[in-house]
Amino acid sequence: MKSEKEVSTTGSMSFRSNTLNILLILVVLAIETLATYASVTGEPLNPVDHWTVTRETDWVAFVVVFVGCVSLFWQNIRPILALIVTTLSYCVYILSDYELGLFLPVMLILYTSVANGHSRIWPLCMAMISFLVSLFWVYQRMIQVTDSGVIMFAWFTFGGAKL
Repeated sequence: MKSEKEVSTTGSMSFRSNTLNILLILVVLAIETLATYASVTGEPLNPVDHWTVTRETDWVAFVVVFVGCVSLFWQNIRPILALIVTTLSYCVYILSDYELGLFLPVMLILYTSVANGHSRIWPLCMAMISFLVSLFWVYQRMIQVTDSGVIMFAWFTFGGAKL
């Protein structure tokens, strides 16, 4: 049997862990929301000639960002569901042709899923899906770029984004 002191220490560590987890999720939500808002008010990303510009940010982007971040609250209760919802939110965001974003929730859920000792097959699958969607986003941006130096940079940086 555990002593009263061990139970008390375990309970307070769990409380601190949950509090830190909630604060981290709220920080991620704030960063992603502000980044999405910045894409509304700022110039679209256009780093090189012939770069295909993304679509304007609308209310749907904010909903997807909110769902992707809030799904992190489920990671202790339903870790696989949280992983899938967060990854799907990222995929919807990227495939909807918004500015590149919503990385933090996916990175956080992938890390915590593995760090908490859950099965590694789901995080591996979701990481691969996220990576492939990201490559597709870069490919869509690079499709009309003709500068060979930029194409080579994209190939090395993103693993063959334009073949």
